Amino acid sequence: MLLAIRDASGNVQTVVTQAAGTPVDRSGTIAGTTSQPLMVANSLRSGYLFQNTGSNPMTISEIGNDATLAGTFVVGVGQMFPPVGYIITQGAINVAGTAGDTYTAREW
Repeated sequence: MLLAIRDASGNVQTVVTQAAGTPVDRSGTIAGTTSQPLMVANSLRSGYLFQNTGSNPMTISEIGNDATLAGTFVVGVGQMFPPVGYIITQGAINVAGTAGDTYTAREW
């Protein structure tokens, strides 16, 4: 949810907060050895959650970059992303891993 708030100087700032909503299932399977879209850019996104339910580590780029390149986060088997308190990005999110491995993902 986008909220307009005033900072200590009286300036209006827009912040994103997690809000109640209906989660959309974005779960899937790693198709190959290249980076693949997990979630398209969504200016209305107020939260998301990703869990590696496969047998091998996966990498995730929450800033729209190729998830096979440096600068991605490694999500181990059974682990979740993003960590509690991490910012909610509204750009594209990409994932990479071992072909056939599965993941569970929700966006709201």
